[in-house]
Amino acid sequence: IMTMALSLPAAIVIMVASVSVCSWEDAYRRNYQVFSMPSLRRSVESYINTGASDLHDILESGKYAPTFGWLETRYLLKDLLKHTVLHFDSHNQDNIDEGYNKGNDWFAAFLGSSTMTYTSGIYSTGEETLEEAQNNKIDYVADAIQLQPGNSVLDIG
Repeated sequence: IMTMALSLPAAIVIMVASVSVCSWEDAYRRNYQVFSMPSLRRSVESYINTGASDLHDILESGKYAPTFGWLETRYLLKDLLKHTVLHFDSHNQDNIDEGYNKGNDWFAAFLGSSTMTYTSGIYSTGEETLEEAQNNKIDYVADAIQLQPGNSVLDIG
């Protein structure tokens, strides 16, 4: 029984480590400066914590490798195990507070101030900015549901 109890956590650790190593290898092969530049996630986290730098540059420049690093690894090993193997209802409130109770200023800075679209975008050519992709998504949905002037839409994800 003890062997079975340890097999799930061991399998998760092995999978997380494999994903992390492969993401860094992929970034290196794509010529990202993985040893001299922070990852995309670290750059965004730094922006959130300090407000320094240019969020548009971070997200759109292609300078920062989208690697699976320590922050993601820590989340999976700490929170994912805690929230799956040892899940309690109190964890739900913690997740809501951390993920959603940030205020409109944060969402405008992170999601784009014109639409604050939380649920993706459509990149037709791959060259669009985040704001253009968000507007493409809004246009697509409006066409798909035959939205008419005066109608309202609530996008809840």
